Amino acid sequence: MTCQSCVNKISKTLHEAGHNEASVTLNPPRLKIESDSSIAELQNIISKAGDYRVEPLDGAESDTAHETHSDQPPERLAPLFIILAYITGGVLLRAVLVDDYTAMHLMQNFMGGFFVVFSLFKLLNLSGFADAYATYDILAVRSRAYALAYPFIELALGVAYFVGYQLLFVSIVTFVLMAIGSVGVLKALQSNKKFQCACLGTALNLPMTKVTLVEDLSMGLMALAMIIYI
Repeated sequence: MTCQSCVNKISKTLHEAGHNEASVTLNPPRLKIESDSSIAELQNIISKAGDYRVEPLDGAESDTAHETHSDQPPERLAPLFIILAYITGGVLLRAVLVDDYTAMHLMQNFMGGFFVVFSLFKLLNLSGFADAYATYDILAVRSRAYALAYPFIELALGVAYFVGYQLLFVSIVTFVLMAIGSVGVLKALQSNKKFQCACLGTALNLPMTKVTLVEDLSMGLMALAMIIYI
């Protein structure tokens, strides 16, 4: 923020979004708010006022500031498990239809389904996903272009797996992306702060937990297995 006009625009945007208790100051440039919304959700709102960015203050006091990953109730992860179950079911159904139960075939179709479905949820709110992803991914925090491109990269990988196009190259790219993603998730978990998981975009508001790390590592290991197998 550079002037009082910036303060007024941000305040008005927040109030229109229902955050009437929000307080915005220019010196210091600070937003004080009591809200259940995540940083990514607040960023989405504030972005409507202009090119502004909101970040949590170190040591900021709030009801959720000290909420750790272990505090997240398991039922909040239910949508993720349901989606994974649907993908697995689709993979098994395809295996039955083509009578091919080889590990290569199962992994190829699972990864295709995973990337296509997960990219869809990210694309439902591309800007919101990019904001959430940039809070913990080591590349997205440095490049918004990468964060915005990531769902399209996933979609391309998913289609490539489904049609069997350049599987060695695609698996190498997948392994690298999952390795990079795992580093960001691991650092977020070690910080013991609350993060919104961007794996399914922002529509479902999933918390960051160890499940996210297992998800990235599992995909990376499958990609590595396919590289070796191919």
